[in-house]
Amino acid sequence: MASNDSKKAESRANYEKASTPAQSYKTPAGKEVKIDPKDKQISYLQGRLDQQKWVNRNDRTTNFYSSYHSRPLVVYNDCYHPYWNYWLLSQSLDTMSMWCYHHRASMDQARLSAMYAQNAGLQARVAALEAQRIPVNQTYVPPNVDPDLAYNDNYVNAAYNPQPKTVTVYEYGPDSNVGHELLWIFVYIPLMMFGVWLVLYLLFIRTY
Repeated sequence: MASNDSKKAESRANYEKASTPAQSYKTPAGKEVKIDPKDKQISYLQGRLDQQKWVNRNDRTTNFYSSYHSRPLVVYNDCYHPYWNYWLLSQSLDTMSMWCYHHRASMDQARLSAMYAQNAGLQARVAALEAQRIPVNQTYVPPNVDPDLAYNDNYVNAAYNPQPKTVTVYEYGPDSNVGHELLWIFVYIPLMMFGVWLVLYLLFIRTY
C-alpha cells in the first residue's frame, strides 16, 4: 500500500499547475459541470494549491477524514468531498452554519437538506445569518483547514489542471540515457575528432 502511494505521489510530481483551470469537472454522481474561470472558489483554490500540496493531497485527505471512513459514502451532485458533511457535523453550530450560509448556493440541495435534518438548530441559524444580510463569502473555510480538503478530487484537479512538466536538458542526470547521448554528441565525439586531427597533423602536416 505504501509503495502504491509512493508511486502515485511520484507520478503526480511529474506534473505542474496550469495557469488556468480546466473547462469542466465531473461530479461524483457523474454530472459534467462547466467551470467559470471567474469562479471565486476555483481561483481561491488555484492560489493556495502548490505542487507539494497537490502531490500530497491523497495523504492529507486520508488523514483528515480518517475518522469517517467506516461511515456510508453518500454521493452528491456538487463539488464538495463526500465525507465533508460528516466533518462539518462534528464541529460547532457556528462553524456549520457559517459554512452552509456561505456555500449553500453551490451545495447539492440534497446535501444541505441532509445537514438540516441531522442538526435541528442549523437551519434556524443559517436563516438568522441571512436576516443579518452578512455578505456571502464563497471562499469561506473553517479555521485551520486546508481549503482543498473540503472539495472532491475532480474539482480540485480541475482547479489545479495538471500539465506535464516541461523538461530541459539541465534536468537530465549523468546516468540517464539522454544524458549519455548528449555527452557523446557534445563531448566525446568532438574530442575523438580532435584526437584524429591531432594525430594526422603530427604524422603528416607537421613533417612537411
